[in-house]
Amino acid sequence: METKAIHYLKARNSDFLAGTDLEIFDLEGKAKSLTVKSVEYKEDFSVNGKKKARGLVMSFVESYAKPFIVNTTNSRIIKELTGVIDASKWVGFTIEFYFNTKVELKKEVVGGIRIRNVNTNGLFPALDDIETRVSKCTNRAELMSIWNELSESDQVKHKDLITAKSKSI
Repeated sequence: METKAIHYLKARNSDFLAGTDLEIFDLEGKAKSLTVKSVEYKEDFSVNGKKKARGLVMSFVESYAKPFIVNTTNSRIIKELTGVIDASKWVGFTIEFYFNTKVELKKEVVGGIRIRNVNTNGLFPALDDIETRVSKCTNRAELMSIWNELSESDQVKHKDLITAKSKSI
């Protein structure tokens, strides 16, 4: 009779996605690429019995995945890979996670979850498609984010387009 693999920490009490969960996914043959179902900004919530003042919490379509607290580093990675600064627009993206053993917490190496890749699943244009990205902007913050990413030569090239869009927002 074949026995089913059971990770030694599967029964631990954890409200949110942690590095151990990624190990469990591997052991159980589950994907570490998860599709975002929702992103919420929460205040005064509990994380494994401890109070957290605020944070972005991402939930997933995959029922086996716990919600994920998106820290500053992972938020920046998503923004850098997609160009999308409005976290509510991350819904529908597929995010590939991995465990990085070099992550530090308070100058101590503890390891942590990092994002390897983000697939926008066609919800947003590629980063090099400036014209489409500008056309889809719904506020000046998004527009300024695009502008700040551009090299000086690209700023000159796209100045009229961005100026026109800024006036129409």
